[in-house]
Amino acid sequence: MENNFKEYGAFYTQNICNVFDAIDPEYVDRFINNLLNFKRIFLAGRGRTGLILQTFAMRLVHLGKCANMIGLPITPRITKDDCLLVASGSGNTDGLVLIAEKAKREGVCLFVISSQKKAVLPEMADNVLILQTYLGKEESDQENKVVEGTLFEQSLFITLDSMVGVIKDIEGQTFSDLSNRHVFLE
Repeated sequence: MENNFKEYGAFYTQNICNVFDAIDPEYVDRFINNLLNFKRIFLAGRGRTGLILQTFAMRLVHLGKCANMIGLPITPRITKDDCLLVASGSGNTDGLVLIAEKAKREGVCLFVISSQKKAVLPEMADNVLILQTYLGKEESDQENKVVEGTLFEQSLFITLDSMVGVIKDIEGQTFSDLSNRHVFLE
């Protein structure tokens, strides 16, 4: 059996570049500027997407922000003065829809990152960023190479890490500033 490691790597790399190129920088600027209006940022995601949001929450803390993951026993109560960032490739993840609905009832500003424009979460959001993981190519071709959600998750990770760099620049921070807030008791 032939090893297709490089073929898969090239496929993912090219498709992630395509997704990233399709993101409108103005939407990202607006998304980030609106996010920075809040002192406390709460984040919610499930599965691999949730793990990626945890890495973003960590970087937000390194940036000096107060970031909390929904669902942890130490997460404080969210209020109307806070925002909630939800990421869901489908935009319809049942548990996340329930969390978002409850937050909206409390007057919380909802940010959503998804691959679907016409889905429950993006349609109820105050701020939306769409990662177009299907760019007009044959879906059957992608389905033969990609586990469901993989391109969204990989693109989400790169998008959020890029946002960290933008926030660092907006606030005039250096990588040394971020390092000084990095955990040292491990």
